[in-house]
Amino acid sequence: MVQSDTGALYVTLQTFDYETDSYYDLKVRLLGADDASFVTLSINIIDIDEHNLHFINEPYESVVMEYSPVGTLIAVLEAESDASARLSYSISGSTTEELAYYMSLFSMDTDDGTITVKRVINLKDVEDDEYLRHNTLTIPVSVSDGVATDSSTVSVQIEPLLVKYTNANDSRYYLNLPEDTVAGKLLFNLIPSDPGFEKEDYEYKVVGASAYDNFPFAVNADTGEMTTNYPVDREMQEVYLFSVIILEIQCLTGREPYFEIRIDDVNDQTPFFLESTYTATIQEDAGSSGEMQPLVVAPPITAKDNDIGINADIRYSLTGQGSESFIIDPKNATVWTKENPNIDYENTTIYHLKVTATDLDGSVEGLSNTADFIISISDVNDNKPIFYKSSWNIVIMENVPIGTTLDTVYANDADSGLNGEVLYNINSGGNGRFKIDLTTGKLSTLSDIDRESEQFYHLTIAARDQGFPVQVSEVDVYITVEDENDNPPVFSEQFYIEHVPEITNPGSLIATISASDSDEGMNGEFNYQIVEYSSQSAGLFTIASDGGIYLMASLDRETADTHSLQVGAVDAGTPALSSSVRVTIVVDDNNDNSPIFSQSLYTSTVVYQPTIPIETGTLVTVVIATDDDVGTNADITYNLQPFEHGDHFEISRHGVIRIKDLFYPSRDEISFNVTATDGGIPPIQDSATIDVLFLQSSYQFNFNATMYHFSVRENQANSMIGRVHAMSELLSHLVYYLPFEVDGINLNNETGLLSTTAPLDRESNSQIVFSVLAKHGDGTDGYAFATVNITVEDENDVAPRIVFPSEPIYFLTIPENTPARSLLILQAEDDDYGSNAKIEFSILDGNKDYSFDITVSGALSVIDVDRERDDLYELVIMARDSGDVPLNSTVSIIIDVLDENDNVPIIWTEPTLLNIPENILEGTLVTNIQGSDDDIDENAVIIFKLQDDSNGTFSIDELSGSVRTAKTIDREMKDAHTIIVVARDNGTLSLSSLPLTIDIQVEDINDNAPHFQGLPYVANIRKDSPPETYVMTASAKDADVGKNANLTFRLTSLGDCMEDLFEINTTTAEIHTTDFLYEVSSSSCHIDIVCMDDGDQPLMSTTDLVVNIVQVNRPPRFESNTYKAFIYENAGVGTRLPTRPVGRPMATDSDEGSNAVIIYEIIAGNEDGLFQMDPGSGEMYVKQELDRERIEEVTIVIEAHDANMFDRQSATALLIITIGDVNDNGPKFKDYIETVVVPQISEAGHTVAVMETSDPDSYLYAECRFSIMVVTDLGNRLDSSKFFEIDEDSGTITTTEKLYYLNFLSTINIQLIVSAENKEPMAPGSPENRRDYARIIVNFKHSYTPRCGQDEYIVNIRDEINSESSLNITIEPGNTAEPKPELMYAIKSGNTQGAFRIHPQTGEVFVGETTRTFYNLTISVRTRDRDISDEEGLCSVLVSVITSETTVPMTTSGPGISDDFSREAIIIIIVLVAVIIITWLLIIMVTIIYLWQARKLQSAKRQRQNTENHPKEHAYPANTPGFTIPRASHTPAPTRALPEAPETNAMDSTQYPDETLDDDYLVADSQSWVPDRADSDQGFTHTYMSMRDRQGDHIEHTHQDSPHYPETLPEPDYQ
Repeated sequence: MVQSDTGALYVTLQTFDYETDSYYDLKVRLLGADDASFVTLSINIIDIDEHNLHFINEPYESVVMEYSPVGTLIAVLEAESDASARLSYSISGSTTEELAYYMSLFSMDTDDGTITVKRVINLKDVEDDEYLRHNTLTIPVSVSDGVATDSSTVSVQIEPLLVKYTNANDSRYYLNLPEDTVAGKLLFNLIPSDPGFEKEDYEYKVVGASAYDNFPFAVNADTGEMTTNYPVDREMQEVYLFSVIILEIQCLTGREPYFEIRIDDVNDQTPFFLESTYTATIQEDAGSSGEMQPLVVAPPITAKDNDIGINADIRYSLTGQGSESFIIDPKNATVWTKENPNIDYENTTIYHLKVTATDLDGSVEGLSNTADFIISISDVNDNKPIFYKSSWNIVIMENVPIGTTLDTVYANDADSGLNGEVLYNINSGGNGRFKIDLTTGKLSTLSDIDRESEQFYHLTIAARDQGFPVQVSEVDVYITVEDENDNPPVFSEQFYIEHVPEITNPGSLIATISASDSDEGMNGEFNYQIVEYSSQSAGLFTIASDGGIYLMASLDRETADTHSLQVGAVDAGTPALSSSVRVTIVVDDNNDNSPIFSQSLYTSTVVYQPTIPIETGTLVTVVIATDDDVGTNADITYNLQPFEHGDHFEISRHGVIRIKDLFYPSRDEISFNVTATDGGIPPIQDSATIDVLFLQSSYQFNFNATMYHFSVRENQANSMIGRVHAMSELLSHLVYYLPFEVDGINLNNETGLLSTTAPLDRESNSQIVFSVLAKHGDGTDGYAFATVNITVEDENDVAPRIVFPSEPIYFLTIPENTPARSLLILQAEDDDYGSNAKIEFSILDGNKDYSFDITVSGALSVIDVDRERDDLYELVIMARDSGDVPLNSTVSIIIDVLDENDNVPIIWTEPTLLNIPENILEGTLVTNIQGSDDDIDENAVIIFKLQDDSNGTFSIDELSGSVRTAKTIDREMKDAHTIIVVARDNGTLSLSSLPLTIDIQVEDINDNAPHFQGLPYVANIRKDSPPETYVMTASAKDADVGKNANLTFRLTSLGDCMEDLFEINTTTAEIHTTDFLYEVSSSSCHIDIVCMDDGDQPLMSTTDLVVNIVQVNRPPRFESNTYKAFIYENAGVGTRLPTRPVGRPMATDSDEGSNAVIIYEIIAGNEDGLFQMDPGSGEMYVKQELDRERIEEVTIVIEAHDANMFDRQSATALLIITIGDVNDNGPKFKDYIETVVVPQISEAGHTVAVMETSDPDSYLYAECRFSIMVVTDLGNRLDSSKFFEIDEDSGTITTTEKLYYLNFLSTINIQLIVSAENKEPMAPGSPENRRDYARIIVNFKHSYTPRCGQDEYIVNIRDEINSESSLNITIEPGNTAEPKPELMYAIKSGNTQGAFRIHPQTGEVFVGETTRTFYNLTISVRTRDRDISDEEGLCSVLVSVITSETTVPMTTSGPGISDDFSREAIIIIIVLVAVIIITWLLIIMVTIIYLWQARKLQSAKRQRQNTENHPKEHAYPANTPGFTIPRASHTPAPTRALPEAPETNAMDSTQYPDETLDDDYLVADSQSWVPDRADSDQGFTHTYMSMRDRQGDHIEHTHQDSPHYPETLPEPDYQ
């Protein structure tokens, strides 16, 4: 088609066919304006090869011998094409070099496709060529028909010539020959090398060929060529050893070279299986968990191949319908299910598959064989129960009786038998308030249902079958609980406290309370009302329906600061329920009270000297104002109103008025006003007048205080308050008086004592401020002035006043069992102050059983009330203050307790255990239940319910309590039942008894056979396992009990294994081997296990055990037990570790197949994850950044294990990795700032500080260099070398010069900036922290120790010495160090009544008025600047005052004064005192000696009398330091020997309880009677004694005879 306007020609046909029309001639007409013309257009159709030119008979492969002659045929190519053109063949190449290479070796006939050898090929010449692979050349070829082309390759394998030339003189030859070598193959040319001989001169003969059957080699006897007779077979013979005799014919000499020809294997043997059929059994859910599951194949799949090497390397595969659900390990033939395979017992019960074994590593060139593989599928419980409804919706009323049936939930299971038997249970939800029958699905209530606790329940009901594993389905059950009015309104708070401003307008909302009722509808609606209030609150408040409390009248905090209301809420249910709450309204203060001064007029007197102005700070008076408001409204600020001279006065915030600056009064009296302003908004103020009287005094003197603070108790008349005291320099008599009269206060004019004239009332006025004056009694001009502030202390004279309840008797009503909560808050007031006004509440009487409690603040709470115990309480509440003598007041609160149904029924039947036989009939009586209720009427009607009927197994009669069976009982379903019985009363809100539990035991019969657990039983055991090797433990259970469940085990039918190879423990079912398993020829053993119970009619079960005999798997072995590696800490992630002593941890395994595959793992020591190991090669790499300062060495445990999944073997080795240090850390000072104190007198070289640094790097990199960077003093930079220097290695800072010459009296503070930096450069990539800085603050202290010039000064003065006269003693400093600081002197002690004073700067001592004859003054000297020294120097000044009658001259021993006389007087006094003391000592000694002699004579006299009256006397204890001589008795009495006493003083009468010692007993202190020996005869004890002095020397001897004492003695009659 031609487009008319453009002349474009378009094709209208879809395709052209050259074979139909090869060309087209078109005539085209051109239309112009005047005429038309024609153009002829010829179109030729080009023929294309549309018949797919291609090579045939592919692939092209050829084998050519090395050194093949030129022209040897390689291959003949052939191609097909439907085109008519001639085909042309050629050698091609991807590059010019490749084409040239192949063209140099081979020739191609372009017409017939014949390829021939172009030149002789020597493998040695081409072995390095890049195109030669494994002695094979791949020639690229192509064919073309002129239009289309096709390409292919020709594979040419060049077979090497085995022996190209052989020297027959060699003595031994070796050759490897492929077993598929064809017959006639030339192996050797035995050509002797003898000169002058030709090969015709020799004969050849084989020796040793007879040793082999079918010897495959022959040697030409004439030429010596050795060739193959027929193809060799490695499987028949692998090595041939023989020799050839070469005989030189003319000389009859020869030689005999030996030959060793090894036959190399080729893949000419097909694999074969050990069994023709293999079987396995799996459950249909195998692999459904997403993990592959192995199959236990009996016997294990095993194929062999008589070839060796890769030709015998077998790979396994599976084929057949269903094989896609399984995979087989290609190496060890282990069969696994795939992840989530499509295995369903309901669809396929058995799979018939083929297992194929292929050699050559499973390649397509490998040989293969097959065996049958039958997989049996066992059924599992894979059908879930199905509910017939998708969900249940149930509506019930709350408080329905326990056990009420709600609905029946039912499900069906498509399985059969136990797999289809459905059991029900509540899986979740319900909070234990519902139960479901185990077998029927009946859903009922199990406990009380309370809508307010939970209105909606979402139960998940599970239906589970009894198969294994259990299949479970769930369904949702929604239960809605409808409401009953069983809940009163509940307030959101236990009590409310609201703060209301005092100025709140009536009608304002002041508080909102909130209550809620957990019921719904009308039951949850309620109204508020004020049910109780105090008399002070009457008419003040009202409450709205929304809980808003409104103010009805104005409030006055000063009248009542709190109001207490009882607010109730009543719901609209039937019957109506209510509750109440206490609301406390706290009135917040408004500033409606003005401050009030304690006095409207304050008077004050200020005394001054005419020529001296009044000093700044002189007290004028103190004003006090109070405010009845509280808080900031009562915060008072004092101000002085402007007046003449007002700029000379000031007042403090506490009301203290003082003279502000130096002031000359212009008149004798000044009056001005002071205001007290509170902190309210707006503020309110009060004013008072101050009258100040100025008195001139020629002699200025003062009271010892400008203001006196006294306190006095109220209500006490004529009570002393305190004393004021003034001192005048004239030392004349002073008179005290009050310039203005003060009510109730008296001032004694002579003594200055203040006292009360009438009782004071603290509640009226707690502070009294007034002025006192003192003047000279002799009329001398002069006044002294002071201010007195008296605080009136409170006495507990006002009893507490209970303001709420305001009535003496208050009534309350509460229901019994009210939970512990607050009922009301009592309020009381007390006008006293402090602890006297601290009020505590307590219950005084009526609190029976401690049912109520009250806090000390007045919150009355109920604890526990029970109407059956007490229905009325009369509480007496006491409010008591905390005064020393406490006062109190009381109020009575009567509480009426309302009744509730709170007595639960009681079941009298005791819990018991019942035994019933299995298969008991339905309806059989089990037991009877009895109970009672202490309530009456409906509340006492008992209804019995089964709270737990053991899933419908039992029932109970609600009225009689009879318990019966509800269905047939099977012990195997449940061997013990527990039923729970409860009793409910019939009250509105019924109560239940404590549950009664009855345990029912079902007795067994033998109706169940044993059942094996954990099937199937398969065990793997090594063939080299020794006897008694554990195989496995069978497990069986019997649903019966007792002897019916006692099981015994035995083995039968051991199959192809010898019967004595295994044994089983008849009780534990443990199976062990009895011998080695080397004799077992099969790969597995099948054993039957029989289990039998011990019932009277025993039942039994049998199962099969497959024991796979596993070949021995040897563990890998490391070349070394320990490997070491070193790496620097800055090595990057991924760096390979150079291990030692070998390149990497390497292990070997002598096994084959998967047993020889070695996998490396890190099993310990790499907890920080610093390294990772290549599992295949064992190479170790850095995984995380290293830090030697944190971890310096890592010891890693490496495991090498094989790939056997059932019998994995492993070995371990240690890899010790040492992490080398690099300098990546700078030094750090131990202390950034340090202060050092250095005395200024320190010599040059004094150690100021030793700088300490730390660096976590190793020693080389931790060395640092110290330097002083900056030295500053008061901000001026100083030369560091002038004052300090530092040892750059040790960091020791020392002084370079002594600073004392600088004459600094105060401390010099110098700051040093010290740096420390690494000596070694930092490692690349490390942070720039090689330097650290520290600041040293050096305090150079001026060293000076103050002390006196003498330790003691002695001075004598006369009593008529003039006052303020110098003693001529100056305390000079004892420390002469320069520069000398300014010193301060003071008299520290001994200055009685201020008789002396010392000049504080010069240390000169002056005398005043002395009243004593001797003074011992202690003088203290200190530096004025305590920074120089805080020490104190002390010395003594002894002053003797000489009366005027004494002629002793006045002397001093101070510097420059004679002290001879004072020393002589002291010596005389000391001598006189010594004489007096010695005289008294002599008198005392003479008296003592006289008394001692008299005692001694009296003692001797008594001893003689005693000897006459008592011939036989007592025996005394041995080793007694002294003894007593008893007074002689006028009446002889029998005596007895005393028992030997412990060493003690003879005066200790406790040693002799029968004796009475008196003061006539004499104890010899300096001399002692000591027993020497004692003997006994004729009833007497003879005691021989000697007197010894303190040195132990004998002085006198004696002896005593004492009769033996009887058991009892009469008391001796002593005079």
